[in-house]
Amino acid sequence: MIRICGSYGQSIICKYSPNKKSRIDDLLHFVKLHSKTEPNILTFYRFEPQKFESEFKFIVNDIIKNKIEEIVIDISVMSKLMIMIIICSLENFEGTVRIIYYEPIGYAPTQDEYNAARGCVERLHNLPSLGVHDVVRT
Repeated sequence: MIRICGSYGQSIICKYSPNKKSRIDDLLHFVKLHSKTEPNILTFYRFEPQKFESEFKFIVNDIIKNKIEEIVIDISVMSKLMIMIIICSLENFEGTVRIIYYEPIGYAPTQDEYNAARGCVERLHNLPSLGVHDVVRT
């Protein structure tokens, strides 16, 4: 169980598209209990990451304008590309940035999922770490 003291001033929740297995409803409930405002939900389009990048930079400009002092980023379920976009977008942020990571109970893909997807390009697109060229671009 995670116990949080205090509350967040503003929350941003990132969700993937196309949808992957997610516990976003649990997360939304938790964030609403601990946020002063309704959370912003941004969609990360895995095959068009530039859309998320543009939307996130707009939010960062607002954060800088409002002189937010601290940002906490939970990278636990983020793709490498999303992490890079977020960190690069914060290059002009002068406050404190805290990055947290929670260890998962299991990792994806499992050996069985990998073996089932092996040789099937369509299924490989849904496994983590595909699209390294986008990370290099960022």
